[in-house]
Amino acid sequence: MNIDPYAMFALSKAWTERNAFRAELERAKRSLLAGGYTDLGGQDWQPPIGPSAEPMLDKLDLLRAERSTLLRKLDAARAGLREAVELLRAYRTAWFTREEWVPIEERADALLEKHKETP
Repeated sequence: MNIDPYAMFALSKAWTERNAFRAELERAKRSLLAGGYTDLGGQDWQPPIGPSAEPMLDKLDLLRAERSTLLRKLDAARAGLREAVELLRAYRTAWFTREEWVPIEERADALLEKHKETP
């Protein structure tokens, strides 16, 4: 039997598309079942019976907004910490006062005092 290679390619492509469609259909079905829908056969799906999910969704939105606010504050704190570390490194490398070396503890104390004074 002689099989046309183009026909085999078309058959292979159709088979792949069919499998992808089946996988997508199964994912959709699992999502509906997880959402509380009931399969009544055919194209009929019954929505879940019970309290509305709207209050939970509102609370979820509030929690997401609070989370984003906290993440912004955390990023600001990290930036301030990075700046303080960079300043400490810069002051540690070369800080002369009246031609004397200032001990690192005094430099750190001075830097902390300076940081407290700035708003």
